[in-house]
Amino acid sequence: MTGAIRPPWVDIEDFFRLPFNYCDRWCEKCRLTDRCRVFKNEEKRNEKYIRQGKDPHSLECAFETIGDTFKEIRKGLSKSAKKFGIDINNLDYSSVEEDLEPETFEIYQLALKFSKAGKRILSDLQVVPEDIDESLLIDNAETISYYSTAVPPKVYRAILSRIEEEKDPEIVESCPDARNSGFLLINWFDEITCSLTELINYPPLRPMREKLLKYKKTTVNLMEVIEVEFGVREEKKLN
Repeated sequence: MTGAIRPPWVDIEDFFRLPFNYCDRWCEKCRLTDRCRVFKNEEKRNEKYIRQGKDPHSLECAFETIGDTFKEIRKGLSKSAKKFGIDINNLDYSSVEEDLEPETFEIYQLALKFSKAGKRILSDLQVVPEDIDESLLIDNAETISYYSTAVPPKVYRAILSRIEEEKDPEIVESCPDARNSGFLLINWFDEITCSLTELINYPPLRPMREKLLKYKKTTVNLMEVIEVEFGVREEKKLN
């Protein structure tokens, strides 16, 4: 199930109010875009760029969007800081710890290896019999590509969230981000596994069967590690 997925421990009203907090950002396949503020804002930006004669997917527009986003964040932070009597132009950052490099963590290294193995599988899928079902191949390759690429950064986010939660346990009560990230990762692995299973069972791809089976085993093993690492319950899917 692509798109936004509600973890069992998240209140349904909070989920529908902020679906983008539990989302894979594959908007084209999400059924909740009509409720998503992030999607609607992105649509408005794209329409604006098109009216200006620009390509919404160009680097120019990407950097402009990032700049606008930072302005919005600063505006929101300034408003909150003013409310609590904080001068954001005169903050002491001497006690702020820098984030550890992602390669520092073994589980991130596993995620990175998993992603690279996915790229090799996709490379092999570029050489197939002429009578292949292109729709079946493209759909499943797209799923493997999208999620295997997204796994390492999501794992790193889960790691950083867990570190923050360990420093301040109250964060877990308001937003268990490490667990939420783990839940989303489990669903992504499920999607990859389903695509691999379909490719494995497709007769024309029999020469690749061993490689596909090996990557499927890798996917399942990493999924089990994530479940334990970030305390994800057995209910992997709700919707």
